[in-house]
Amino acid sequence: MVKIFKALFILCVLLCATETYARVEMGSWQSFFNYNNVSQIAQSKEKVYALSDGNLFSVDKTYESIETYTKLSGLSDGNISHIAYCDNQESLVIAYDNCNIDLLSGYNVVNVPDLKNSEVGSKKIYNITIQGKYAYFACGFGIMVVDVSKGEVTDTYIIGNKGEYLTVTNLVFCHDSIYAKTTNGIRRASQKEKNLADFTKWDPIEIPRTVAASDIRSFDNQLLLIGEQAIYRMDTAIVPVVAVEGANQILTDEERIIVCYQDSLALFDKAFKHSATLPIVNATCVINDPQGKGFWANNHQTDGQTLLHLYDKEGQHQNRYIPTGPYSTIAAFVKFQGGKLITGSGGPFDLAMNTPGVVQFFEDNNWSILTEMGMDTAIIHDRHFVDVLDVIVDPNDPQHLFAASWQGLFEFQGYQLVNHYTDLNSPLTPYWIMVILDGLTYDKNGNLWMANMFSQNPIVIYTADKKWETLQYPELQDQETIKEVFLDSKGYMWVLLPRKNPGIFCANLNNTPFNERDDKTKFITNLKDKDGHVITPMTFRCIAEANDGTIWIGTDKGPFLISDPSKVFNSDFIIDRIKITREDNANYADYLLENEQINAIVIDGNNRKWIGTNSSGLYLLSPDGKETIQHFTTENSPFNSNAILDLAINNETGELYVATANALFLYQSDATQGKETYKDVYVYPNPVRETFEGDITINGLLENSLVRISDAEGRIIHQGRSNGGTYIWDGKNLNGRRVDTGVYYIYATQDDGSAKMVTKVAFIR
Repeated sequence: MVKIFKALFILCVLLCATETYARVEMGSWQSFFNYNNVSQIAQSKEKVYALSDGNLFSVDKTYESIETYTKLSGLSDGNISHIAYCDNQESLVIAYDNCNIDLLSGYNVVNVPDLKNSEVGSKKIYNITIQGKYAYFACGFGIMVVDVSKGEVTDTYIIGNKGEYLTVTNLVFCHDSIYAKTTNGIRRASQKEKNLADFTKWDPIEIPRTVAASDIRSFDNQLLLIGEQAIYRMDTAIVPVVAVEGANQILTDEERIIVCYQDSLALFDKAFKHSATLPIVNATCVINDPQGKGFWANNHQTDGQTLLHLYDKEGQHQNRYIPTGPYSTIAAFVKFQGGKLITGSGGPFDLAMNTPGVVQFFEDNNWSILTEMGMDTAIIHDRHFVDVLDVIVDPNDPQHLFAASWQGLFEFQGYQLVNHYTDLNSPLTPYWIMVILDGLTYDKNGNLWMANMFSQNPIVIYTADKKWETLQYPELQDQETIKEVFLDSKGYMWVLLPRKNPGIFCANLNNTPFNERDDKTKFITNLKDKDGHVITPMTFRCIAEANDGTIWIGTDKGPFLISDPSKVFNSDFIIDRIKITREDNANYADYLLENEQINAIVIDGNNRKWIGTNSSGLYLLSPDGKETIQHFTTENSPFNSNAILDLAINNETGELYVATANALFLYQSDATQGKETYKDVYVYPNPVRETFEGDITINGLLENSLVRISDAEGRIIHQGRSNGGTYIWDGKNLNGRRVDTGVYYIYATQDDGSAKMVTKVAFIR
């Protein structure tokens, strides 16, 4: 009876005092990958596995459910290069770009890191061939054999002349022989040979130049040579058996040869007779389903996607399969604005060039995409939506946004193009046939600022009342690369020149933003610190303003700080650099990340600094920058690369978005921006059920709140300070013990007593 009463009491309290909030658990990761560019498929009895841009997913053949596989689900690495299925051991063999290898059986992963950790010459894996319980890897140095049943490397074959490394691109088994396609022809060895590691056991095969074999296949225990015009059977003589001119790919299974054309599949039987033509278009990988479902194949769509499809035996389309995810994980930038994450394609001047414009939005756990498809051609004329360098949301209308590109400024309302501004209808200046823009930002009056490269009017403003203003700063005129226009809280404009003529430009706008003639300006290329060092960075990649007004600048020489922007214009101006005391000798110190290229800096709700580097991953620094709170790399996070391209943060929730070279990640941090009142405080999870052992998050607090937690009798069992607007409680009392079933009261106050609040959380143990 007591237990029933207690449970009812807790339920009543929760119904009266709590709301439900769906949040990612504090300190956890979420990964976003695209699955719309399928290039390889493999199958077991139960599943079809598909590889898309280095990312793996499967489709259950019976229930058609979709499952994804990442480092978060147990894989050892990211960026998968090849997959093959070993029926003998019911395991999927996975090879990564870095030559790491996983064996996936159900949900169990066995890692085989030998090749990754070795120091042989070229380790690149070109293909995987399965024979019984063994996986044969065609590699840059030769052949490696893995026993899938044991999860270990059993042999390596170096088959070049005189035992030299020789790149093997494919491997097939026919009769009693192994055939290796190499960069120096085809070589054969007997399967009965006990010492295939001896290069003398591998004999070169004479192939006429007229055959021009680009690859090999095994079919019905016969060796096939793949040429541009025909498939050749190699026996006592080399004989053409199937004409394949214009084919995209040649595949084989146990019963047929599959020739993939742009508009169809042609099937040939064991007698090399044409048996059927199926209306499966643009396929490059096809497998027959032994359970009779038909064919699984990839298929290139008119919208640019290559998806996994199921066709029946006659080639009629049955279904297509794609996990939830973004259209593309290649991001020139990420930013959080208007309640949504925004990513965009494009790139710096030396890398962009007609990259299709792809702008993506992640909101309410859904992805949406903006491309040129469907845009009114009368608005864009002969210019195209390509090479998007920046996107910004109108702070007064989340459905109104602008995109800066190599082809001018695109204006959207409700994701529909409404205007396209170029040199033809605005003061924007062209370079050759392009109008190159970047660095979109709004000022506090709703005016949109941008940088116009290769221009005599390098700073252009589209005002809130839809008029144009131009600023002619001589230091910025005709500059080739301008990455960012940043307006700080004190009325200064900062402009980054990242690469060509690298430097940072500062202007005191003097409260007359449309009149540059009364501005005080300075263009800085050499930075002098307090120790008298003069530093000349080669890149200026990012800029951010901390909560205390300090300007943080990211360069290839680490971060530099400007605590007082007004002193920039002084002749004796010096920048600040953070010194970190050495652990091995307290008498010496190193400059923070002094040899790292800093690509991104964001400030969280507790004034901590998240710093993304070009080669050593992601850092979280204390507010003063002197303490590294967290350091994430490929070793302790789901990252598939230590190159962090950009960062964005939602300071309302503490969600940090991280863009790497080919993937996007979300990290739930423990700090949010402090609120002005306590009216929106919430606790999650609430109730804390018996199965939950993680931390409890209290959000919506004022900055630096003093938080106290008491039991029902009013005894204080825990207390501490919030990180910005967030406080994390481990659910333990002062003795370090997880609290018992009951209702606990959470009190938050400001030090001066100006504001206070109380809420409840229930524990069910």
